[in-house]
Amino acid sequence: MFLKEPTVEGTVIRQSLKSDKNTTKKKEMWEERAKEKGAAPAPPKSPRKDRAEPAEPELEPHVNKPTLTYWEIPGRAESVRLLLEVAGEDYDYNPIRYPGGEHWKEYRTKYAEGLTFSQIPRYQEPGGLDVVQSHSILRHIARKYGLNGTNERETTRIDVMYEGVQDFLAAHGRAFYATREKEKALATFINDAAPTWLTAFTKVLEKNGGEFLVGSKLSYADTTLFIALKRTAEMEGGMGVIEKFPVIAAYYAKMQALPRIKAFYASDPYHFTWPAEGS
Repeated sequence: MFLKEPTVEGTVIRQSLKSDKNTTKKKEMWEERAKEKGAAPAPPKSPRKDRAEPAEPELEPHVNKPTLTYWEIPGRAESVRLLLEVAGEDYDYNPIRYPGGEHWKEYRTKYAEGLTFSQIPRYQEPGGLDVVQSHSILRHIARKYGLNGTNERETTRIDVMYEGVQDFLAAHGRAFYATREKEKALATFINDAAPTWLTAFTKVLEKNGGEFLVGSKLSYADTTLFIALKRTAEMEGGMGVIEKFPVIAAYYAKMQALPRIKAFYASDPYHFTWPAEGS
């Protein structure tokens, strides 16, 4: 009859027991020697206490509800703000005068600790959450409100779509903000870049049934694509290009009619009244 070899787990247990016995013998030996010399045995060491994790420093200002800080223009925070609207979140928008000036210098100096890269947008929530970088903010909100897919596969696919929309927006930005040969840049976008991207997104929508980019629910990729289409439609000749793509045109009209999106843009969300200089 053969005996089974001891398992690794069993070996560890036996070694541990052996080690405990050796430790006990050594302790008894030292106590005996201490008694012979007339010295009191050393007091047992108190068990080590786990060190408490250092508390994260609180960042000012404290907020009572979600707060988004950005310039008084749509820019990089428009997608964040629109997603908050679609989520139905009660939030504050803290506009900074564009393009900077004393208002921005004062804010940047006062709240430097919360501005990791000395940039806005900045998003805060009660409880201490303080996030910068527009893409990070957007993904946080999407996760929080279930606007990033219903499973890991959808979440990844939505992320891919979102990055594609970012490239579409970058092409728009190069034309819209061109300082040299602006007319040529705009024509290139309308006649070349926009049709290329609209063709790609048409295929995606058709494959997914035409309602949303991914799955059966609205996601942050959809709201960001809506912004890209809106900016395209507002350019000269832009709406004409969109209308050449029936699937895109129908998608844009449907998104535009969603109650919360419609109400947001009808509210003139980027009109702010500033106090007079020096007041």
